[in-house]
Amino acid sequence: MTVTEGTHTPRKKFDSEELLRDLTAVMEEEKLYKDPTLSIEGLAKRLGTNRTYLSRTLNTSLRMSFKDWINAYRVKQSIRYMMEHPAANQQAVAENSGFASASAFNHKFKAIYGTSPRLWLVEQSINSMREEHKELV
Repeated sequence: MTVTEGTHTPRKKFDSEELLRDLTAVMEEEKLYKDPTLSIEGLAKRLGTNRTYLSRTLNTSLRMSFKDWINAYRVKQSIRYMMEHPAANQQAVAENSGFASASAFNHKFKAIYGTSPRLWLVEQSINSMREEHKELV
């Protein structure tokens, strides 16, 4: 499905709260962040608004740019995917999460978590084993 399918009726006036609700709903339900070609223009059209209103809503309500916001969704998806598929290679994780490349995925993940995705996964595994061990003692 392309982003512009199911385009909403154009909005009569700008309402950032309503736009944010619609934006969150469409992202959660349709997982549009998995599309590596997703653009602010396409998403705005999908929501029946324009890029200016969408950008303003993200900047004022969430204090994030469109790119930072979409990449946050993608990084969250990458974590879910890595936890479910710990043996997956970086390219598979990137593709499943909406990143155009493994290098873009690694860069954004490290920018948010301060470590590589693989090291983060190893640390999570170690912490999980520690918790299990505490319960046994």
